[in-house]
Amino acid sequence: MKELSATLRLQFHRDFTLDDAAELVDYFAALGISHLYASPLLTARPGSMHGYDIVDHREINPELGGEEAFARFSDCLKAHGLKFLLDIVPNHTSWAHPWFVEALADAPESDADAPAKARYAVGAWAKYHLLRGQDGGTTPPNNWTSVFGGPAWHQVDGPDGKPSGWWYLHIFDKSQPDLDWDNEEVRAEFRGHLRFWFERGVDGFRIDVAHGLAKADGYPDCPTIDEDDATSRNPYWDQDGLHDVWREWRAVADEFEPADADALDAKGAVEVLLRELGVPWSVGPAPVAPFHPARSARCSRGTPGDPDKTAPELQATRLAEQAHPKRASPSAVQTVRTPEPLATEPPNRRWAAPLEHAGA
Repeated sequence: MKELSATLRLQFHRDFTLDDAAELVDYFAALGISHLYASPLLTARPGSMHGYDIVDHREINPELGGEEAFARFSDCLKAHGLKFLLDIVPNHTSWAHPWFVEALADAPESDADAPAKARYAVGAWAKYHLLRGQDGGTTPPNNWTSVFGGPAWHQVDGPDGKPSGWWYLHIFDKSQPDLDWDNEEVRAEFRGHLRFWFERGVDGFRIDVAHGLAKADGYPDCPTIDEDDATSRNPYWDQDGLHDVWREWRAVADEFEPADADALDAKGAVEVLLRELGVPWSVGPAPVAPFHPARSARCSRGTPGDPDKTAPELQATRLAEQAHPKRASPSAVQTVRTPEPLATEPPNRRWAAPLEHAGA
């Protein structure tokens, strides 16, 4: 495994586009940066949540330069030997996504006989989580809260334009309805997205909310979480159903042979993957691990020479030692380091992005 130099995260927006980033690639390379990942580049609802409510998973956002700018940016990275991770957002879509638009067009009628938490899975709604509310449909199905505050449920109107008593799940903003990852059509669609971008030459993916795709069966109320109890779980984070999803994604990655076997997968996916393989899944701030999903540690307990540690625990330790020998710990994986300062200064542009690294 090659030693990592540094990983840089780019935050794209209207004033810092793909063409702007392409102008800086030579400077990134001079700093010793080997891998880049970025805020979402895919087409999202205009003026949306920093690109995280995606409308089209196979199109580069025109606001960031579009397809031609992405091709120029990719060519520039390849010319300098840098690897790029595409940010993919599988937990939810935009409410402007064709699937959700279709679902809203097939609004469910209010059903006074439907019990609380009854699931409505007709047509496009089968791809999302639409449940009957409590108290005759007037209150949310359970006590789950949005990451942004307030209930994680939003009531849809019926065909008559009045509240229907049916509520869809949005762990984040109400404009970001959660997908149902028990639905095979959803899973197949995203496997197709992965193949599409691998075929276009991306080196890996940063997977957003990788710990949140699976929801607990029956949608139970969220308990008071005991941070000292590893079995105390939020019903919509870190569920066992995640394992099959990531095995499927790794199988897709196995179909492709990256030019560099040290291609990255980042943050949430690493957290889930390490937990699946026996490592505590909370692996510290902003972890980035130098392994492609296809080349992650295999599911085996114990390692020759150190039977008390799993293979990924030893791997995590090695990764940490490469970057921060004095701070190596499998429970606080640090796999990027700040490069030595150079005498040169960055280009004098107001949109030049700062370095972001573990521990920042």
